[in-house]
Amino acid sequence: MGEIAVGIGFGVLPVVGAAWLQAGSHVPLAALLSLPLGCWIAAVLIANEVPDAAADEGADKRTLAVRLGPRGTRVLYAGVQAAAAASLAGGVSLDVLPVWSLVVPVALLGLAGIAAKDLSGSRLDLTRAIKLTLAIHLAGGLWLCLLAAVAGG
Repeated sequence: MGEIAVGIGFGVLPVVGAAWLQAGSHVPLAALLSLPLGCWIAAVLIANEVPDAAADEGADKRTLAVRLGPRGTRVLYAGVQAAAAASLAGGVSLDVLPVWSLVVPVALLGLAGIAAKDLSGSRLDLTRAIKLTLAIHLAGGLWLCLLAAVAGG
């Protein structure tokens, strides 16, 4: 379950740790904003496993893409992308974030739907899915930086 470890190690820990080091205490907004970042980086790993799934299966390497198959991998990918948006929606429902903070994540969710569909396509489709996934991570991360700056976190 390297995807979970990477989501925590490259999403949650750096954001929460940096906020703690700078503020000297726990920063709840940083914890909230770290969740979608962790989801987006986990999605990068999931998408990158797909092109190698057949070779991995032949070598008895049991990655998530091998274990879940094409349909299951697409569902997991879409679920992880939805969890990123849902975590920010939770922040809105708790009045921690303004409602406009969902504009970009909802747009990114639309791109994630395209990428999820492409995960079971041709080599060209897979390349587009991976590029879209990387773009989602980049755009989402920049959006979270803006949210943190506007919210004073």
